[in-house]
Amino acid sequence: DCRTLELPDVEQEKAAKPEIKTEVYLFEDLCEETPASRAAGAQPVSASAQEALSETEAILRQATEEAARLKEQARSEGLAQGLAEARQQVEERLAPAIAAFLKAGEELGQLRRQLIERQEKEVIELALAIARKVIHQEVTQNPQTIVGILKAILQETVDREELKVHLNPEDFDVGMECRDSLLASVEGIKSLSLERDPNISRGGVVVETHLGEIDGRVERQLDEIEQGLRTQFYRRRRTD
Repeated sequence: DCRTLELPDVEQEKAAKPEIKTEVYLFEDLCEETPASRAAGAQPVSASAQEALSETEAILRQATEEAARLKEQARSEGLAQGLAEARQQVEERLAPAIAAFLKAGEELGQLRRQLIERQEKEVIELALAIARKVIHQEVTQNPQTIVGILKAILQETVDREELKVHLNPEDFDVGMECRDSLLASVEGIKSLSLERDPNISRGGVVVETHLGEIDGRVERQLDEIEQGLRTQFYRRRRTD
């Protein structure tokens, strides 16, 4: 049993009850007066309605701008996320290669240090061997060499009150021959005695004073040469 729903005639209701003010307006009536609205007797847009319309337009404009901003943000974040994921994948793939490269670099550095240390050791040993050979040849071929060595050692002494000189037996005779000249060339020596000492190699000298010993043996000279070479190598490594 279908019944027809009849809607009331708005114009008739308005004519029948003129004291009732209707607040119903079409959306276009809020925007502007059209000929149709004037013919229908619609009232001009009130100030409150105009304000509501302005607020609505502002809200729509803000919503549009916010939607555009969110869209751009989503696009940027998506791009950034994609780049981050790509970078992570590249890093994961390259990690083994980088680790191998660093390890190889460390091994090469260690090998280089080992080669340098071995090279330094060989150079020092060679230099000391040459120095020993030169000293031996010099004191053997030129016995007077001990005179210059002895004079240099005596000049280093501070306490020259009483000096006792230890020489290799093969250098003793030459030392005794130059004793007087040493006393004349080195000032302040009041007593100078020479003794044979088989524990001292040729070309070496040990001088006893009241303050202690002055070691002029060949071995000590070689130690000084070695220390000087090691210092030079160390400085060179620091500058490389």
